[in-house]
Amino acid sequence: MTKSHFEQLSDLNVDFFESAKNSILDPLGLYLANDVKWIKLNQNWNYLKFPVVIGGEGQPILLLHGFDSSFLEFRRIYQSLKRNFQVIIPDLLGFGFSPRCATNEYNPSKIISYLIDLLKTLQIQKNF
Repeated sequence: MTKSHFEQLSDLNVDFFESAKNSILDPLGLYLANDVKWIKLNQNWNYLKFPVVIGGEGQPILLLHGFDSSFLEFRRIYQSLKRNFQVIIPDLLGFGFSPRCATNEYNPSKIISYLIDLLKTLQIQKNF
């Protein structure tokens, strides 16, 4: 696939999320979903856009959901945490609303690489 094919797939994923977001019934889930930013990663990830909730100010705090889940797991604590921290909640690679490509491997080492590239892209340089 060419770069433009990946960009088209990425845009379809963003469009799908934006339309699905409007059907969220839980007000806390909708509040969280409204803070989703689509972060375009480097060539290691085919320049795809990945959903990351980013909100609040202060020291960054990275929240990671479990497997077979999404950033929506943090809907009950997000609003409180963002009062004092810059909260960063990515969907893990291959889960939630993140793009999935047949060419990608979805394993723990790839997820760690994805998180490292995401934090570099966001220019988060503090130790967690």
